[in-house]
Amino acid sequence: MMIDTLVKDKALIKGEFDEFQNELLDSFSFFNSELSDIYSDNIDLKEKILLNLSDSNKYLERFLKQVDLDIFFKLTPEVSIDDDGEISIEWFGKIGSRCSLTFGSNGMIYFAAIDQDSSINFKKFINKESIFIFENEIEKISKSVK
Repeated sequence: MMIDTLVKDKALIKGEFDEFQNELLDSFSFFNSELSDIYSDNIDLKEKILLNLSDSNKYLERFLKQVDLDIFFKLTPEVSIDDDGEISIEWFGKIGSRCSLTFGSNGMIYFAAIDQDSSINFKKFINKESIFIFENEIEKISKSVK
């Protein structure tokens, strides 16, 4: 399901990637179970949310193919799935600093970063500009931890 081939030659991030992938798979399993319980009477809505999840995962995988994984895994991200099926990832730095990235089912990424000096947020399609901004913000937050 995930793209192990991207990290096979990057031993330094292999552990972080495995942890991320396991957390994502656990989130999928838990979300699907909860969804079945909550929407047992509304199959159409459940199917729409599962389609959102599938699309969100597709855009996450596209993003992972384009981003510098050494930067992505400088801090181990936390993964969650929103009620609408979109995948969210967060990185936490020192108190008060964090980055959040949500993969919309529509191909948009929703990004927010907050630290003591500034905040930034945007909604864009995955492209070189949005990846550049994301990588810079992750670099700043990871340096705040050291």
